Amino acid sequence: MAVTMTRHCCALLLLLAVCRPATAINVAVFNFEMKSATPEWKWLEKGLSDRILTDLFQDRSVTIVKRDLMQRIADQMKWVPEMMGNEQRITEISRMLRPEVLISGVFEVERGQIKMSVMLIDMNQHDQIRRREVEVPVDRALEGVGRLSDELLASLTNRPPDAKRDEMPRWTSSIPAARALYEGIDYYDKGEYGEAWLKFRQAERADEGYVECKYWIGRMYHFMNRYRHARRAYEQFVYLDARHPRMGDAIKEYLYTFEALDAPLADLG
Repeated sequence: MAVTMTRHCCALLLLLAVCRPATAINVAVFNFEMKSATPEWKWLEKGLSDRILTDLFQDRSVTIVKRDLMQRIADQMKWVPEMMGNEQRITEISRMLRPEVLISGVFEVERGQIKMSVMLIDMNQHDQIRRREVEVPVDRALEGVGRLSDELLASLTNRPPDAKRDEMPRWTSSIPAARALYEGIDYYDKGEYGEAWLKFRQAERADEGYVECKYWIGRMYHFMNRYRHARRAYEQFVYLDARHPRMGDAIKEYLYTFEALDAPLADLG
């Protein structure tokens, strides 16, 4: 099993290593901000940004600034979307991350509806280039997030909004599962890996087909130095969705488990 899996991983890494076009647009996606007094929806601040950046990564005409680096910079500057109009902050982001486009936005929940607004800033001109809005009933919030993501990708690549839908990861339609996942990611960003692992397992129980959970469960095992458990979670993830945008990170972390455990070379194929 280990030999077959590692050979499969190495082959995938070679495919993933194929360079994106030199003309690819480099994009940074910062957290959204909730404008309503609805703490039960706080998770969507990171949920919106993470879903958008993961979907955008599927298109080879777009490159994405590393999520953990973006999050660290956002935390350091106490990011709020209003900073998109602050010349000094935009200059700092340009210097540290060098994106060509910055994406962020706001949302609010009121009278059973959720309204999401996203803004795109041209980092060279320091000017807003696009704005998109989606409003849906709260029980269709994840459908609205998907629509917003589709429209963003279409506006960046000049393709129809549904052109890449078949290539996207299998996202959950369960709001409890999505909430648990993004609450887990918030714990991860704080370095609270045990709490994050519990949330990712909760998300998995809410939707057993939610592939994203498998990666994050493996990653938490990885960060807690439980490498054999991490390896099993990564194996499940790779076999469930070999085209997932997080595949490159998953494979690197999977292979590292052999090094961390001082595995025999035979195990690496």
